[in-house]
Amino acid sequence: MGEAGMQRVIELEERMAHLEASMDALTDALLMRERELRDAWLAIDRLKGQLIELAPAASLSPEQEPPPPHY
Repeated sequence: MGEAGMQRVIELEERMAHLEASMDALTDALLMRERELRDAWLAIDRLKGQLIELAPAASLSPEQEPPPPHY
């Protein structure tokens, strides 16, 4: 292999190393976003549960409401 061929191989290896580093960075970013998304869904599920627990108290009719404290 001549000098030009060897230089071409070196350039390709450098490009490949750069692409691998970029792919690793993208994979790390994707994994972080997946964790954030999972945590957000868990928080939403917890809030839904709390809302369901609070809903019966919020739907009382005026006759079922306890009197205000000043009575």
